[in-house]
Amino acid sequence: MSLILHDDDDLDEGALVALTAEAEAAHATGLGSDQQRVVDLVLDGKSVLAVGGAGVGKSWLISHLARLYKADPGVCFTATTGIAAVHIGGITIHSFAGVKSFDVPIGWLLRGVLGDEKKRQRWRECRLLFIDEISMLSSADFDKLDEMARKVRGDARPFGGIQLVVSGDFMQLLPVPPTQSQGKRKHNEDEAVGPPLPAFMAASWDRCLPHKVLLRKNYRQQDNDAFQHLLNGMRFGTLTPVQHAMLTTTATHKLDIAHGVQPVVLYPHRLKAQQENQRQLDALEGKLYTYSAKDTIHDKTYAEVLKDCPAPETVSWKVGAQVMLLKNLDVAKRLVNGACGVVVATRGPYPEVRFESGEQKLVSPEAFEISVQGRVVATRTQIPLNLAWALTIHKSQGMTLDRAVVHAQGIFADHQLYVGVSRVRQLEHVRIVGYWPSAVRCNAKCAKYMKELEAAMEALEV
Repeated sequence: MSLILHDDDDLDEGALVALTAEAEAAHATGLGSDQQRVVDLVLDGKSVLAVGGAGVGKSWLISHLARLYKADPGVCFTATTGIAAVHIGGITIHSFAGVKSFDVPIGWLLRGVLGDEKKRQRWRECRLLFIDEISMLSSADFDKLDEMARKVRGDARPFGGIQLVVSGDFMQLLPVPPTQSQGKRKHNEDEAVGPPLPAFMAASWDRCLPHKVLLRKNYRQQDNDAFQHLLNGMRFGTLTPVQHAMLTTTATHKLDIAHGVQPVVLYPHRLKAQQENQRQLDALEGKLYTYSAKDTIHDKTYAEVLKDCPAPETVSWKVGAQVMLLKNLDVAKRLVNGACGVVVATRGPYPEVRFESGEQKLVSPEAFEISVQGRVVATRTQIPLNLAWALTIHKSQGMTLDRAVVHAQGIFADHQLYVGVSRVRQLEHVRIVGYWPSAVRCNAKCAKYMKELEAAMEALEV
């Protein structure tokens, strides 16, 4: 079931329209009924927000829309993180906007854009803008984007008349707060800094996004109602003592090693993941192989966008190394972004990998293209692999993992543990190390917003 809100039917004031039940399967068309509703709204020229929990098919939906609009010069695909942006063939919202940071006065942002012909042109030629991973954009940043759009384009309509498609999950990772050492914003020493507010609290939010679709069907854990219920308790911070005990008990789970692939270890902090990968690589005997990327900049305006590419400048491996695919190669054979495997041989300059699905493949370089408004501006050609004994929870967001070990010690952000645990399809396939109830952190404002959507739908169904 999906839920749609309109600008004249907003969260506090109006009616809601409930859609029909999910299609029997998403495989025939690739879309469920709620996802199809988003597509219909977009094709009808409407600005729309598509939100939903982990595993509801948000990435699949955006990929479907990307295929529809890939060559359209009036359409720009962006995301709040570089990894998410490259996966949809786009750039970060900062790169699109022509800014390095939104943490300066709006006047400074406007001067930087209005004084640059290419930046002005990009804003003025865009008629449809996608923003993925909206949970990591603050309300202040969203309002600044709206004001920039209106003033750069000379159009007083919401977002300067640009149609928006915004997607994500406010119950996943949120904007990074300023560090304690910053204390105050650099541009205004008298302005105290608090935690960033989520984007839905922006003054311009409802004006810019008149349609809101709540995606409901869980595809990742669709055959496991108990696990879905547990994850929902983690999302909203409503776990019962029995559920806390279930999560604690996962520490005893014995996770299988499939075709030599160990469960991926998810850490809250980047340094821990890097250290684990290096330790495991150093422990392997044999020759160390490396492959350097071949980068091509087609437009010097975007010379820095490849720093956001998920494929690193250099890939290193030994026979026996555990690696992860960074790009879909063959969906039918489960050779998709996030698939893990073990290097079994090196043939010429390339690694041969046996994946946990049992499939074995020589992995050669692939092109990672970054496009702006239907035009490729930069390309990195690289072997689409990275070491994958360990990842950060942040980098795992959006992935589906067969098995995972999640470290709860060091959890520092709202929804962080939920993101890690929800990567797997079954509770039996996750082991949580150092679980403690306070590690399940929930942002009260986000929970209230999502609960209001759910309550409104339930009221309609009575």
